Amino acid sequence: MVREVAVRISRRYGYKASLNPMTARLSIAMATYNGAQFLETQLRSFLDQSRRPDQLVACDDGSSDETVAILEEFGRAAPFEVKVQRNPQNLGHEGNFGQAIALADGDIILLADQDDRWDAGKLATVEQEFERHPEALLIVNDVRMTDGELNPTGRTLLGQLRSSGLIG
Repeated sequence: MVREVAVRISRRYGYKASLNPMTARLSIAMATYNGAQFLETQLRSFLDQSRRPDQLVACDDGSSDETVAILEEFGRAAPFEVKVQRNPQNLGHEGNFGQAIALADGDIILLADQDDRWDAGKLATVEQEFERHPEALLIVNDVRMTDGELNPTGRTLLGQLRSSGLIG
């Protein structure tokens, strides 16, 4: 249900830069599509971060529910920059995330699904890992799997991949 990846964007252009924790910008790139019923939980988890993001970029892929209105209202009250982009045509899941990443300007960009809930220390942990591993281009974190009501199932994504033999 959950897929989250952090990308060090400055490396994408082929130059090495040290991540300065005093000035590093953290952006969240979120793709949405008819996610109104889930958004409040995910947006609240962004506000509850021990290290808040500097920016949220939400790209909507043509929702017919209240998704965009919820995002715009959140953006007016959020203590960080919020960009809401309505795609003029449906880009699909990957294209929508690509659009959100392209619009984000953080040194670290985290991908967020609309139907997740992040632990309060997620952004701080990702930032610390980039500080510890300045050579890293990408950090992938494990996720606790949940049901449709965000109740933990006791499984993790990496645990499932290990038990299936896909990873060692």
